[in-house]
Amino acid sequence: MRRFYRSVTAIALLLVTVVLSACTTIVPAPSASVPPFETAKEEIGARFRRSIEAAWSTGDLDLLDDVYHAGYTRHQMGYDDLEGLEALKAYIVDTRSQYPDLHLAFEDFIFEADMLSALITWQGTQRSQTQTADAPPSGRKVRVTLIAKTYFVDGLAVEEWIELWDVKWCRLPCEFSEQDATEAATEV
Repeated sequence: MRRFYRSVTAIALLLVTVVLSACTTIVPAPSASVPPFETAKEEIGARFRRSIEAAWSTGDLDLLDDVYHAGYTRHQMGYDDLEGLEALKAYIVDTRSQYPDLHLAFEDFIFEADMLSALITWQGTQRSQTQTADAPPSGRKVRVTLIAKTYFVDGLAVEEWIELWDVKWCRLPCEFSEQDATEAATEV
C-alpha cells in the first residue's frame, strides 16, 4: 500500500511539473535596443531624481530646465513660497553658497500618476552667511531629512511641498529663523 501511494505521488508530481512547464512562457532576454525604462512615468521620475541630485550636489542648474515648469511653485514651512524656476535656481545657489559641500540624495521615491513622493537627505557644512540665512557661519556639519511631494503636468514639475522630517526640527515652533533651524539640525 505504501508503495502504491509513493507511485501515485510521483505520478502526480510529474503531471504537475508537465502542466506547469506547458503553462510557462519563456520570455527572451531584453536586447540592447530596449530602453531601460518601461514607461514614460519611470523615465520622468528617474530624470527628475538625477537632475535634482546634480543641481543641489554640484550646482548644475541647467538640468532643472528639463524637469521644472517655468511657473513652478515651491512651498516649505518657515519660508516664503518660491515662485518660478528662476527663484528655485537662485535659492539653490544661495543655499550652496552657505553649504558649499552640500550633498543631496534621494533615499526613496514613488512616482504615481502625476505625483512623486520622495524621502530626501541633504548634508553639508555651514561655511557662510547668505541672503536667506541670517545665521552666522557655524562650521558645523548638518544633516537634514525631508519629504517632498512634487506634482507634474506634461512631465514637468509644477508644484512642490517640502516638509522637514527630523525630530529636532519638528519640535520647533511653526515660525523659526534659519539660525534656529541650523542649530536644530542633526550634527553628523
